[in-house]
Amino acid sequence: MNTELQIILTRIVDVAADPDQLGTVILKGHLLIEEQLSHCLEWAVAEPRFVREANLRFHQKLLLARSLEGTDQPAWDMASTINSLRNEMAHNLASPNRAKRIQELRRKLQQLVGQPDVVARAETASDQEVVGFAIGVCLGVFAAWQNDLRSERERR
Repeated sequence: MNTELQIILTRIVDVAADPDQLGTVILKGHLLIEEQLSHCLEWAVAEPRFVREANLRFHQKLLLARSLEGTDQPAWDMASTINSLRNEMAHNLASPNRAKRIQELRRKLQQLVGQPDVVARAETASDQEVVGFAIGVCLGVFAAWQNDLRSERERR
């Protein structure tokens, strides 16, 4: 077997055997946020099928939804940071920027909550907890917006 093929096969085995739980949380959380953004966009427009047909990428959905929602919720920036984390993982499994992005999320969570005991907890939380909580914040904010959109449509 040639050396390059052996290197590639070894890399595949190494990556497949690595139980990167943080990476799994990032990937699945990203999917859940994108799903929620899609639901919000479908409720925010008169003809949802055109949004579906546009085949928008995550970042495009995020910007469009943010422009339609019209507030400066911290969840928008958190979702953007989670998207950056996911994108870096997609291009480099051992991205040196992962820790930097998670620290950004940690700071954003501390600013969002502002309560001293929660701020202290965020400082000592694991990276997986920080990412999970940030995903939860995004999903909660976006689900509340979807609920508002649904209520508006039902009133019409």
